[in-house]
Parts: sequence; structure tokens; C-alpha cells
Amino acid sequence: MKKTNEQSEERRKILRETLEEHGLTATDIARRNGWKNPNKIYNFLNDQSDSLSTDTYEQIASAMPGVTVQDLLGQPKRTSAREAKIKLTTACQAGTFRDFFSISEGETIALPINQEKIAAGAFGASVIWPGGDLIYREHSILVCVPFAKSRVQLKAGRHLVVQKFVDKKMEITIREVISDKTGRLWLSHKSDDPRFSGAVQLPKAIGPKPWVSNGERYAIAAVVVGSYQPES
Repeated sequence: MKKTNEQSEERRKILRETLEEHGLTATDIARRNGWKNPNKIYNFLNDQSDSLSTDTYEQIASAMPGVTVQDLLGQPKRTSAREAKIKLTTACQAGTFRDFFSISEGETIALPINQEKIAAGAFGASVIWPGGDLIYREHSILVCVPFAKSRVQLKAGRHLVVQKFVDKKMEITIREVISDKTGRLWLSHKSDDPRFSGAVQLPKAIGPKPWVSNGERYAIAAVVVGSYQPES
């Protein structure tokens, strides 16, 4: 019993820290998963239940880019050089809205990634037209690190995975940080599709929490740190 209690406390701690790291609350997770309320998370965090189901952990992980169930359970990561593999977690396409960040049954791919990026939760994202097509060929695979763990400075030329929220659905896109003449930073689709010619201004202070621009909610999910582009 003592061991079980210690394990539960450790997992509560991990969940609290992970939510804080991503600037999210249990209510945010519930909203992204379409739950009626966040009670199952609050009950667990407040010691009113001993555990969360595997299905609940999977849904929590799917709402936080780069986070795995393994992370939430406190299980050690395997990061030997022979296992430089990442999961193709999501697809980026402008104008397409879906329920979850993660795609179902994402394949595991092997790419030359250093261990630091693997430990930071690196994941793969595929590029689907439209959006980002002036940067990457369609079906390119991007290596992404969760923004909360990236420790990078946002500046012109940086490529990001961006979420746009509409009701309970989200659009996942690749955007490039661009700068105007006054030094303000914007997020551009970098697409040859005229429907996506507009840019979104970045707030002066940016973190993992969503911000609102022109009445629409956005969040930076990840930073692109590498890419594989197939020959045309």
C-alpha cells in the first residue's frame, strides 16, 4: 500500500509540473479533449482518487505536444544512440481543423537527432499542403521540440508549429517568424495559397499559454529543429 501511495504522489507531482510547464490547467485539457468537465484530473490531483486510467493518460498526453504517457507515468526514457527514433505525432495543414493534436497510430521514424532533443520530447510532424509550402516540400518530416522545453529565442526565420483554436477544434500549421520594419514579430504561413496570405502578430511576451489575436486563440506548440525533405 505504501509503495502504491508513493507512486500515486509521484505521478501527481509529474502531472502538476507538466501542466505548469505547458501553461495549461485541468480545464484546458478537458476542453481540448471535449470532456464535460475536468473532474477526473482534479480528483486525482486532490488525492480523491488513486490513479488515472490509461485512456485518460493518453488523452492528457495528446493535448500536450511532445508529452508521452511514459513521461506522465515517470517511466525512464530510452535514449541510447541506437534508438534515435521519434514518433510521427502530428500533421500540419492550413485550413484543416481537427479534435486532437496527435494523429492516430503515428509511425516511429529514425532520424539523426541528438540525445538532448530526444530527452526534451522531440517528435515528428508531417507537412501537408497548404501551409509552409514555400519552406518545405509536401510530405516533409519535421523534427520538433515542445516550445516549453526548447529554450530558444523567437526571431525572424524561426519555424514553429502553431495551434489555432476554434471552439473545441484546432488547426495545426507550420509558420515562419517574420519581422516588420518596426521590429515587431509576426507568424506567416509562407504559403503560395492566397487564402493564407495573412500573418498573425506575436505578443511581446510569449509563453506556452494561448494568446488572442483578432478574436482568435493561438498557441506555439513546438519549435522546428530539423527536417527531412523527400526528393520531388
